[in-house]
Amino acid sequence: MAIFSLTRRLTLLVSASLLGASASAAVIQTAYYVDAHGRNASYLVDWNNTKMKADIVDSEGRMSGSYTDDGTRRIVTLSTPRVLDTPNGYYDSCNQVVTVRRTETRYAFLRQSGTERSGTTAISGDSNQVVLDGCDAGLVLSSTSIDDVVEAQSHLRMTARASMSDTVPGARWAGFSELPRADLQTPVNTLAVDVTTLVSGGSMVFARTGTSVPAAVDSQGWLMLSFPGFSRGYTRLKTDTSTGAETWLMADFVAGKPAWVQEILVTRSLVGGTFGTLTQAARQWDSGLFTDTNNPFLIYLYRDGTGERISKDLAAGTETRAPIESWVFDGANIVQTRRLSPTSSTQMIRTWEPIGNKGKIRWVLEREVRRVFDGTEFPAIAPRVNFYIDTGRATPVPPPLSAAPQRKPAADKARLPH
Repeated sequence: MAIFSLTRRLTLLVSASLLGASASAAVIQTAYYVDAHGRNASYLVDWNNTKMKADIVDSEGRMSGSYTDDGTRRIVTLSTPRVLDTPNGYYDSCNQVVTVRRTETRYAFLRQSGTERSGTTAISGDSNQVVLDGCDAGLVLSSTSIDDVVEAQSHLRMTARASMSDTVPGARWAGFSELPRADLQTPVNTLAVDVTTLVSGGSMVFARTGTSVPAAVDSQGWLMLSFPGFSRGYTRLKTDTSTGAETWLMADFVAGKPAWVQEILVTRSLVGGTFGTLTQAARQWDSGLFTDTNNPFLIYLYRDGTGERISKDLAAGTETRAPIESWVFDGANIVQTRRLSPTSSTQMIRTWEPIGNKGKIRWVLEREVRRVFDGTEFPAIAPRVNFYIDTGRATPVPPPLSAAPQRKPAADKARLPH
């Protein structure tokens, strides 16, 4: 997938001087992010408006270059093109698994609304993906341009980001991870998260493992956690009081600087999360990861212990339904089982672990495994934070009238859904 396609959700953190500011002006940091939480990439950029240089950090590492600025659009030309190889990234025409090379040369930042303090910006780039070896060596799979039309993202100056003043003993969050960077190489490219608590003495404790690590907020507003072998920082960008959702940035630090950065969804862990009884849980649940996108995703749980997964495409005006074979309570958790196809022996098993209620919203730690025919399980979704919004009672769609048993017209009419 091209990194600047409309379906790719990008997140940027940019450290920048104000356009037109004097050389002596303090560095101003700006976060570029998506309000929807289904994101998978992040960037950190330091702008030097005196030397017209930019230093960039993203989820892959560091890069740098020079840039031009016409007042609304900055174009960064990398000093050295960035080259990223993905082994086993493509099946070629000889049915061999081969390596794909992605090369990036330029980035463009076009402010579309608001001010430098807050608004929206479209971010695009010059890149291409080429087959590196095998029968199709040299084949260009995709390319992007800084002139491509892309979706705009929100931006917010870091001096205006949400406060970290509640980072005190007793504070609890869900969304932080104790796993090292290497574990990003999972099928879903995320780190398994947990519920954490700050305790007296300057430590953070992870609930699932009991791991305790030193924790403190530094002078730049990052909550720094000192793990054996690496140092990780978290900082809050914004909060949504209506849902309890918080947008944070996560980065590992080397020699005092972020080595990579990623946007994450966090919530202040609420006490007493529950789905209640079977009847109370048999509802239409709208996934918070996709509520602000053009592709909402919902899970319908029916009272008979079955359900459906609803994927919508608002632009096309379509929706796709896939059955859930069963859902059951395992203690307070809800476990859902489905198959990839009606004849497949592979099961996908999703677990919701409730961690907090907020009105019609249920916050969960959500995970999914793929179970093959011999019972072996493989991770499909590492434990992540999500919230589901109760949008009403879930009722199965009745079969077509042509397939229903013959009844008197009045009786049939009484049973038609509204």
